[in-house]
Amino acid sequence: MQNIWKKPEGLRIVELKPKIYQIFFQKETDLDRVLKGSPWYFRNSWFLLLKWDRSEDPVEKTLDKADIKVQIWNLLEHCKTASLG
Repeated sequence: MQNIWKKPEGLRIVELKPKIYQIFFQKETDLDRVLKGSPWYFRNSWFLLLKWDRSEDPVEKTLDKADIKVQIWNLLEHCKTASLG
């Protein structure tokens, strides 16, 4: 992830349990950039990020949904609607 995220200074990743990680950034600007780019797709898997809330246990937090944008090329005219754009 370090290369994908442009090698943020002081990046530290700790595995809390299988498939659950706590990620530390030294700079708030790096954190904001990575969160803004979320969700990430890495090695054929989605990598979902959520800013940690100290009042919650990160191991108990469920990350099973993500908003993504899909672009469809050459869609037939009769399949297009005003609501879809």
